[in-house]
Amino acid sequence: MLRLLLFLLCLAFVSNPLLAQLAPESKLGRVVEIRMDGVELIEKGILFNTLSSSVESDLSPTQVARDIKELYKLGYFEDIQALTELAGPGEVVLVFRFKEKPQIEELKIEGMSVLDKKSTDEKLKVHRNNMVNLTRIQADLDTLKEEYRKKGYLRTQFRYRIDKLDDRRVNLTYLVDESPKVYLTQFHIFGTKFFYPLDVERLLQSAEVDCFAWITDSGVFQEQKINQDLALITQEYMKNGFIKVHIEKPRVVMTQKRDLAVIDVYLTITEGDQYFTGALDIRSEDGNPLLFEKQEKIDELLLKTGAVYNPFKMNQDRFQLNDIYMEQGYAFAGINPDPTIHDDTKIVDVTYKIVRREKAYIGRVEIEGNYETQDRVVRRELEVHDNELFNGVKLRESQENITKLGFFKPGYGVELEQNPGRNQAEVDYLVKLDEAQTGSFNASLSYSGYSGLILSLGITKRNLLGTGKSLSLTAERRQRGESLFTLTMTNPYFFDTEVTNSFSLFTNFYPDTQYDTRSSGFYVGLSYPVWKNWDASTRYSFKNEKYSNISAVGQTYLNYNTAQTYRSLRVGATYSTVNNPSFPSNGMETSLFTERFGGVLGGTTEYLSNDFQSRYFKSLNEDETVVVMAQYRQSILLKTNPNSEIPFNQRYYIGGITTMRGHDFGGIEGPAGYTELPAGFSIAKKYPYQGDYSTCDSACQALPATIPEERTYYNTHQRGTLEKILNLEMLFPLTREGRNIRGLVFFDAGNVWSEDRMYEIVGVKRDPWYFRKSIGTGIRMITPMGVFRFEYGTKLDKKPLESPSRFDFNISGLF
Repeated sequence: MLRLLLFLLCLAFVSNPLLAQLAPESKLGRVVEIRMDGVELIEKGILFNTLSSSVESDLSPTQVARDIKELYKLGYFEDIQALTELAGPGEVVLVFRFKEKPQIEELKIEGMSVLDKKSTDEKLKVHRNNMVNLTRIQADLDTLKEEYRKKGYLRTQFRYRIDKLDDRRVNLTYLVDESPKVYLTQFHIFGTKFFYPLDVERLLQSAEVDCFAWITDSGVFQEQKINQDLALITQEYMKNGFIKVHIEKPRVVMTQKRDLAVIDVYLTITEGDQYFTGALDIRSEDGNPLLFEKQEKIDELLLKTGAVYNPFKMNQDRFQLNDIYMEQGYAFAGINPDPTIHDDTKIVDVTYKIVRREKAYIGRVEIEGNYETQDRVVRRELEVHDNELFNGVKLRESQENITKLGFFKPGYGVELEQNPGRNQAEVDYLVKLDEAQTGSFNASLSYSGYSGLILSLGITKRNLLGTGKSLSLTAERRQRGESLFTLTMTNPYFFDTEVTNSFSLFTNFYPDTQYDTRSSGFYVGLSYPVWKNWDASTRYSFKNEKYSNISAVGQTYLNYNTAQTYRSLRVGATYSTVNNPSFPSNGMETSLFTERFGGVLGGTTEYLSNDFQSRYFKSLNEDETVVVMAQYRQSILLKTNPNSEIPFNQRYYIGGITTMRGHDFGGIEGPAGYTELPAGFSIAKKYPYQGDYSTCDSACQALPATIPEERTYYNTHQRGTLEKILNLEMLFPLTREGRNIRGLVFFDAGNVWSEDRMYEIVGVKRDPWYFRKSIGTGIRMITPMGVFRFEYGTKLDKKPLESPSRFDFNISGLF
């Protein structure tokens, strides 16, 4: 830069025609050529495009000075000089002479152990073979500093070193001097009267260090979270009428210890007075009548006269009033709450002032940004169309529908931009989309008490070829030896209707102690939204099973079959109002399905399966971190052909972390289960036959020559045909963050029932109200490695052969 200034100063003194200060009308010569000297690494075309001077134009010192300034801005050069050479009478060659900055031969980061090198490299601006640019280098140091601060390393130092190899090459090294992590140990809150200090602490996102810090970032000091905490405290006070609350700038005290640094944060709060809601009114400001009965609407407002004044409820009331006008076509309506604060009485009167204006119509709805997604995939989610009356509620629903597709980035991936139409009564809308990545490869590791470790690999492509369809391929391998391969395709708009079509191919292998099962087949399903929150569905399934390595006991279980074919048709309905499918906190979900096997559908099995399930969720606090869940499941298998038995491997058994906690997996099996059989019971002793003896004496001769019918029935009717399961649990936060680590208490009740004849054979009474019961507690943690479930259940009705309790551990969704 110094050279540039000297060059400009010399313009007044040097006799060279280019550098002389001549009158504007003086001619310095016509430029016949522009030459770039000393350029080896940079593409010359970039430099020529930067120049304002041009061939066949008159030489201008002002333009040349401007060109040098712009060339410096490129950041590639240490020095730039401009010279002229005579080419002929009145003609000159303009020469730019450059000294390029050295090129980075190698870039290293020394001393960095906290951050991942690959992900860090992606965030840096300087890379190998770039030219040295101190501005960009400093930007990289700032990036590193910010990444370290996010993880609580506030005192880590950063600098750089440039090692010269020759005139054109250097090595660049970022030097990181890591310091111990800084932990937040305690908040000190002063000045509170309405809230206890502990109540204020529960509002904070910043968490004091605790025993879960090794899993989460609890306790790590993060400056940006402190600022968010101040906003949360202010918001909570204003919700409770303290509209003039003031929080002083936090005082932060750091103490350095040998292996870490700790911080105490001191907050001083001036609450002020509590204000209450006074008179409420709704008034038209433009003389147009209101679209509703005023007093009736005032009674429906969230703000109530005499209640604590809450400005957030006032805004919610504004949006609700605005929706009424938007729904009826008044796109330009304005609703402006006007609060009047009376400091003497601590009362706030609120008047909602409404300007209705004229109705509007939608002209055109255009779409942009859908480079992959087809237009019709987006348009079928729209609730509004060209040339219809404006409806703000339908516009919002349209935006929600498009967002729910999951094809666009969350947050601002779907925006509706309003533009003027062809006239004042018309508005156009532009749907601006920002597409998200819809293809993914997932690897997950999970664990269950029955199958052990489960490794799953999956490839999924949503929005296949921009059509809105999805395709997935999943492979699963379990520790016990099971394997599963599934290919599934889903079309949410079958033939451009609201019918969802799904198709799945699968092949499974399940080893067991009595026999191994290999199955393969496919499913074809359809579902349709019949009413709000109601979906009806049907599914046809085709499955073949083959059995191998069958033991003697397994032969009786399978009724000496070595293969089975299943053909079924399932119909049912689902009702759902849950607010989050993955982690619901409010709402209800109920489903009822019936599935017919065999008969006119074909196959070697013939029976009917009916399944009912209902789940109810209710949050007990405003943050929805304390949640009660009640779940009831009931399933029943019914014979439809007296000559066809229900297959053994389709009959019910329960127990384990997903059904009855505190019990072994599959430990509840009905009247023939080992815990339910009368003491000393043996089916061979009760119904013996000659085949039980290697040599048959006279007493043996008196026995039946073949297996008694009761014994055969007992062997082929293990487990149950009816199951009922009730699960009650309450989840509550164990950390201030509230959601990622939660404790729970639970109560489970359930059982499996078999046919009446099984109870007669065993010699026990069938009690339809006999439920096994357990209670317990546990911890659920949502971590980057997946969802961890630790649950300990205790039986309330322990049997002689059972353990009193059981600990279950489960991992799901490990990516």
